Amino acid sequence: MAACSPGASPASGPPGGQARGTERRESQRTLVVAGGRAPESLAAKPLREVGGAGTPRTALRAFNAALVIHDERELPRPYLAEALPQLNTEGWRVDAAGAMETTYRLRQSLTWHDGAPLGADDFVFAWRVYATPEMGLAASVPITYIQDVTAPDDRTVVIRWRQPYAGAGGLQGKELPPLPRHILEAPFAEREADAFVALPF
Repeated sequence: MAACSPGASPASGPPGGQARGTERRESQRTLVVAGGRAPESLAAKPLREVGGAGTPRTALRAFNAALVIHDERELPRPYLAEALPQLNTEGWRVDAAGAMETTYRLRQSLTWHDGAPLGADDFVFAWRVYATPEMGLAASVPITYIQDVTAPDDRTVVIRWRQPYAGAGGLQGKELPPLPRHILEAPFAEREADAFVALPF
């Protein structure tokens, strides 16, 4: 990866100020990602199977974030979440029948690419989309194990599980990534599955 720094300011300009438009140009940044091939999708969890050999992890990492991220030793670390749920605490409860509940508390001031707040409702909406059979992911793990996802408040994501799932306390981007409800909720309600999946977003 290479980060291209902003260009130098013009040598001449109006006295006591910048040339017109310079401030706008200097606030922009360019990220160049070099890979052996173009990714088939930049979504952490594409709604439909894409062809080819998959998507390079570097491309996914640059455009997606999840509750948890794995470090260089593949150990889970909180990312969008403040902390990982711990088994046998209020954050990760298991009942006698094997059903579970995990609770993730989101970090403060999370935002989407357009500056809109990213909150717990975005995870609830994402689960609704992924759990819709017509989208093609309802039978995938861990979606098939999840009974429901709720948001008691803007920063709390509660996941109720039908059965034990060892990865419930470390959900990565490929498992339950959020979706921008403010952009996709209306199209999801108005369109057939094929039309929704075909949206440019």
